[in-house]
Amino acid sequence: MKKENKIIKIVNMIKTNKTTFFTIVGFVVIIAIFTIFTYTRFQMLNNTSSTKLTMATKYISNGQLEQGLAVIDDVILKYSRTPSSYRARLMKANYLITQKKYEDAEILLKTVIDQARPDTIKPLAYPILIAVYDYKGNIEKAIATSQEFLSKYKTNFLIPSIMDNMARLYELSGNIDDAKKLYKEILDIYPNTNYALKAKSKLQ
Repeated sequence: MKKENKIIKIVNMIKTNKTTFFTIVGFVVIIAIFTIFTYTRFQMLNNTSSTKLTMATKYISNGQLEQGLAVIDDVILKYSRTPSSYRARLMKANYLITQKKYEDAEILLKTVIDQARPDTIKPLAYPILIAVYDYKGNIEKAIATSQEFLSKYKTNFLIPSIMDNMARLYELSGNIDDAKKLYKEILDIYPNTNYALKAKSKLQ
């Protein structure tokens, strides 16, 4: 009986506030339809951009660099918010480094770090950005970017390589004490790796 009374109360409330009720229901339905449409469209765009990026990789692997770069640019321009577009930016940045266009590469990489989705793509931009500053001879900025990575990502698979490279950068800058400190950390945290072997040789 209690359950039936509750149902009757709800029905009466709907009848009393019919206009408000149907306005709210209509609004919720519209939002739901829009959300489904947006998600479906995003998935379609993501699938298309991913296919195009695979095509670009094949072009480059086959020595058709110009065609590959054209597809990469197309993905960046037309599918700018998809995960594939951020991976395309990483690929384009690597190419720009080979052409010594470091400023252009830096812009692409900072976009990935600031905006990329999913977040798992963001750390992939750091080693390339560090390389940009290294090639430019800006060791201070390369070290600062390495520190930023290590402060943000505590369990990322790139950590030992970033630490190893950062120790090298410290050596280049004449900061031998900090370089040794990093090599000792590598030995302690990653003892059974090639990074540890290198660190051990540096500390001898």
